Amino acid sequence: MAEADVDLWEDVHEALRLAEPTSVNDIQISVEDGVVILEGVVRTEVARHLAPVVVGTIPGVKRVISRLTSDSEIQIRVASAIMADRRLRRSGPVQVESFLGKVRLRGRVPSAEHKILAEQIARQVPGVKDVVNELTVGP
Repeated sequence: MAEADVDLWEDVHEALRLAEPTSVNDIQISVEDGVVILEGVVRTEVARHLAPVVVGTIPGVKRVISRLTSDSEIQIRVASAIMADRRLRRSGPVQVESFLGKVRLRGRVPSAEHKILAEQIARQVPGVKDVVNELTVGP
C-alpha cells in the first residue's frame, strides 16, 4: 500500500470510529489509489448508509465502495431462509437475533434434525459470522 493510501486508511478508520464506535473494528477497510472499500457488518441501517457518506467527505478519497450489511438485514435474510425451507415449515417460529453478524437462534423445533438444519441454513446466509443455536427440541 502506498504511503498516501496508508495515511488515508488511518483517516478513514478514525472517521468511522467517531461516527460508529461500536462496530468500526468489524469493518474491513481497503484503500487503493484513493478508492476506499468498506466491507463487514454494522449494527443499524443508519450506520450502513452513514459510513460511506462520512468516508466520502475525507480529503483524498476519490470513491467509496460500500459492501456493508446491517444486523437487521442479516436477521431478515436468516429468518426468511429458515421460513422458506419446506422442511422447517411445520416447526414453531424461530427467533433470529444478530449482533455484528453473530446470529442467535431461539425457539422450539420438533426434532434434533430440524435444529441442525436451521443452523446450517443460517450459516449459509451472507454476512453471518457465527451461529449460536439455542433452539430446543420438543413438541
